[in-house]
Amino acid sequence: MLLQNLKGRRDRAVDNVSHRPQQTESGGHGSTAASSDLLHNRGETRPEAAHGIPGPRFPMVHQPRGGSTPGPQPPCSLLQEHTADIAEQLQRWAERLEQREIRLQIQITLQENEARTFRLRQQHGIQDLQDLEQRASDLQSQIAAQARRLALMTGAS
Repeated sequence: MLLQNLKGRRDRAVDNVSHRPQQTESGGHGSTAASSDLLHNRGETRPEAAHGIPGPRFPMVHQPRGGSTPGPQPPCSLLQEHTADIAEQLQRWAERLEQREIRLQIQITLQENEARTFRLRQQHGIQDLQDLEQRASDLQSQIAAQARRLALMTGAS
C-alpha cells in the first residue's frame, strides 16, 4: 500500500511539473542580478544568484546512470528524473522499513513467548514450593503428634 501511495505521489509530481510554465525571473529578490545570471539564456535562474551568492557558470547537465548525454537537459526533464530517483529511494527505504518491522515483530513475538514461558515456569515453581511447604507442615504435625504419643507412653510406663 505504501509503495502504491508513493507511486501515485510521484506521478502527480511529474504531472504538476510537466504542466507548469518555466520561470524566467526570480520572485522579486534582486531580479536584475538574477536575470543577468540566467544560465545560457535557458530560463534557469540560480537561487544563489538571487541572494548575491556567486555560483557555477556552467549549464545544468544531469548524467544518467547508464552513460552521458550530449548536452544540457531542460529543467522539467531534470526534475522528472530527480523525482523518479527520489521515488525509487523512498521505495527502497519503505521496503527496508517493512523488512525491519517484520524482524522487530518476530523479535517481539519471541520475547513475549520467552516471557510467557518464564511466567509459566515461575507459577509451576511457586505451586511446587507451596505443595512442598504444605507437605513439610503436615509432616511436622505428624512428628509432633507422634512425639506426644511417645511421651505419653513413656510417661505412663
